[in-house]
Amino acid sequence: LLSSGNGAVFPPFNPRFRRQIAPFVCFSAFTEKSTAFASVFFKKDKMPPPLPPRPCGFALNPVAMPLVQVSMFLDLCCPFSCKMYRTVASQGSIIDTVPEGVQFVMHSVVQPWHPQSSYMHEASFAVQNVDAEKLPAFLLTLFEQQTEFFDDNTYELSRTQVYDKLGDVAASVGVPKDAFLAEVAFKGEGNSGNKVTQQVKWATKFHRARGIHVTPTVLVNGIEAPQVSSGWTAEDWRSFLDEFK
Repeated sequence: LLSSGNGAVFPPFNPRFRRQIAPFVCFSAFTEKSTAFASVFFKKDKMPPPLPPRPCGFALNPVAMPLVQVSMFLDLCCPFSCKMYRTVASQGSIIDTVPEGVQFVMHSVVQPWHPQSSYMHEASFAVQNVDAEKLPAFLLTLFEQQTEFFDDNTYELSRTQVYDKLGDVAASVGVPKDAFLAEVAFKGEGNSGNKVTQQVKWATKFHRARGIHVTPTVLVNGIEAPQVSSGWTAEDWRSFLDEFK
């Protein structure tokens, strides 16, 4: 017989007993190993991942205390994201006529099957860092020239050549090209990245934590609004937003 240590006695060769006790033995072993791993991995002197200094995303129409927040998760290389953004953000469109208290926020979603998508989003963060007031114009201009950055037009280009083309787009809206290129220039060694690498990481963590995969995806006050379509006209948007008046 086997003693459990608290007075209970169990038969050692009972198959039913083995099946019952096995999960507890495995869990105990797993817990001990996990605790040991955590004590090593989460040392007090180990720096945790940096946190963003401000909310993720870019407010297209800043509102002090928004009652309704429309979050658009877009890829700058996605034609459907382009269609939605241009409908919402073009001059005189939805952004300029939203009901009071409604705020639109754009979130970056890099789609890795288009390698240049990463560079395009890096460019948006670079512009935001250099002159945030120029970002709306940069995004609109980049979407207007989006096909220039499709796979067929960038396949033979190097990373620095793509950055140079993006720098021309930035310069066209008043962002100094040299300042832009300084933001996306490689720094350090190994996989050090550039000045905007961390911003791309935060944006990626933000949409992954919310299960966002398809672009465009729209959330209203944090809840997905599947009825919203990239094919919507300005009138469709206005009708939808009227529900929140």
